Amino acid sequence: MRILELELINFKGVRSLKLDLNGNDAIIRGDNGTGKSTIMDAFIWLMIGKDHEGRSEMKFDIKTRDEAGEAIPMIDHTVRARLDHNGDVFELTRTFKELRPKKSGTSEKIFTGHETEYFINGISKGMRAYQTFVDALVPPQLLKL
Repeated sequence: MRILELELINFKGVRSLKLDLNGNDAIIRGDNGTGKSTIMDAFIWLMIGKDHEGRSEMKFDIKTRDEAGEAIPMIDHTVRARLDHNGDVFELTRTFKELRPKKSGTSEKIFTGHETEYFINGISKGMRAYQTFVDALVPPQLLKL
């Protein structure tokens, strides 16, 4: 499998990043705290919903934070990749979002939890269908390699 593009939007400390790899090998270097692990975590999270240490999004905190370290409310956290697997090109997208419905009779939005949306080639999929598709591409234990 080759990564053609990888895009992060509001993922951990990255507000917006798009890597156009075109299937080429890439070496990501930088000082500590510059986002190397974030890029790896984004790809693994896109594929299996966990970071490189095996923690879910609620445990490794994918939310983007403001200057004071507080999670920025009401923004979606998205990773998208265009991949080539044996000549088949497809796009995967995973979005983690807050649920904030309006309180009945008011315009106030109340936080009620989170949901994750899954897309294959822009078509919404349930979690099981998405994970079945991804698992057929690569076994989860190989992703860290």
